[in-house]
Amino acid sequence: MNILRSVRSRLTAIYLFSVAMIAVPGVYLIYSRSLKVMEGELGKYAFNTAISAARNVKYGVLLGDKENLRSGVIQVMGNPDVVYILVSDSRGKVLIQRCRGGWDSYPLPTIETTPDDLSTRKQVLRDKTGMKFVDVFTPVVASRAQNPDLYAQQALYGFTERGRPSGEPRLEKIGTVRLGVTFANAYARVKKTLFSSIAIFLVITAFGSILSLSFLSRYLANPLRKMAEIAYWIASGNLKKRVKIRGSHEILSLAESFNYMVDRLQSTIAQLEKVNDRLRREMDEKDDFLRAVSHDLNAPLRNIAGMASMLMRRYADSLDEKGKDRLFRIMKNVEREQELIAELLELSRIKTRRQPFSSVDLNEVVEQVIDELSYDIESRGGTAIIKDRLPTIYCERNRFKQLFQNLIDNALKYSKEDEPPRIEIGFQERDEDYLFYVRDNGIGIRDEDKERIFHIFRRVQSPEASKVEGKGVGLAAVKRIIEAYGGDIWVESEYGRGSTFFISLPKNAGGMGNGRKR
Repeated sequence: MNILRSVRSRLTAIYLFSVAMIAVPGVYLIYSRSLKVMEGELGKYAFNTAISAARNVKYGVLLGDKENLRSGVIQVMGNPDVVYILVSDSRGKVLIQRCRGGWDSYPLPTIETTPDDLSTRKQVLRDKTGMKFVDVFTPVVASRAQNPDLYAQQALYGFTERGRPSGEPRLEKIGTVRLGVTFANAYARVKKTLFSSIAIFLVITAFGSILSLSFLSRYLANPLRKMAEIAYWIASGNLKKRVKIRGSHEILSLAESFNYMVDRLQSTIAQLEKVNDRLRREMDEKDDFLRAVSHDLNAPLRNIAGMASMLMRRYADSLDEKGKDRLFRIMKNVEREQELIAELLELSRIKTRRQPFSSVDLNEVVEQVIDELSYDIESRGGTAIIKDRLPTIYCERNRFKQLFQNLIDNALKYSKEDEPPRIEIGFQERDEDYLFYVRDNGIGIRDEDKERIFHIFRRVQSPEASKVEGKGVGLAAVKRIIEAYGGDIWVESEYGRGSTFFISLPKNAGGMGNGRKR
């Protein structure tokens, strides 16, 4: 995710995630608790409303005054939370009723009661939509004296005849009120209040986020960004840049460590430059030495070859077969030594003296090598094929021709005596590099020889390999060429079952060594 690549964006994400992890459970708990408190308060409200309604309609029930009943019911239904009210007399006859949305919406269970039952009952039910509502059933009561005549005498005169007690008034149920209060409006009010609180919380959070992130950016993200900019300049070669920032103790410690690292890097680079200068001088001296040695060795060898050739021309008739054979062997050894000196001199120049670069079709190069070696291939009854079409790369043509020529020539030299050589040149394009291979069915290589064969004058130590003439320079030259392009070479082989030489070559290898890219 590209949007989370910077420190600032990641800190913002962490901060918002932390706020969300705290806010979401908090909002849920507050909402749940608010609903429970609201349900409790609404239950109390329904209870008190039902008691109040019973008092208001008492005289209407007692006197049969429908106008009184109607005004009392209208007053109760004026509250939007009340969804129905039903007033009955003591015999259960409905005197008046009102309902919002129809009685079918509120399935009301039957409540059994007795004339002496003066208790108020409350229960929580659900309507057809699943919304909760409180159903309250309460009696309508009136005070009535046990002996009205004696009670009137007591009230008027303060005594009764013959001193009999008048009898205290008692409560009597004259009807019932059944009232329903819905939770829907209360839920809506709670949600509205909650959403308002959330909006206020989000505003406060946004303000706090901006304030917190500004401090984080100033004391953390900005210093890190400045260090990244300095690192870029240092990577570009400007080692004079240093980090000069203010921040927390950790940031200051990091900046000091960074500056110390740059100081050490500058010192190390200076030392490396001195070492490189010395190495360049030594390489130049080595090249001069090799040229001198080549000249000094070639001069007597040429003299020996010339003297042997002159003796062969002038005194061939005077020499017997043994003498001629000796002269021929001298000339052959001199020629071999001259070739070895030339190969060593060329080996030393692979990395130091680069040849002209150009776009080279490796298919043409390999086909030319196979054509030049066709006599040796056909004389052994073998085949050499290019299995996959090879790429066109920017390189030194002659070097890559030398590379494939050495590998294919080795495959021919170390083939089995009783089996025609089969040589396969292949290729695979990968994400970062090209992978070439040269596979044969020759005598193979033991595990202990797989590394040493790429060193100069090191050859495979086996009875079959000892029969093959060689100087031990070819694979060393191949390795030097590949290393000059930043690549690698290795061999996979099973002794007696052939070998496969792999070459990995970076796709930008053409830009190495000469400052140019493909």
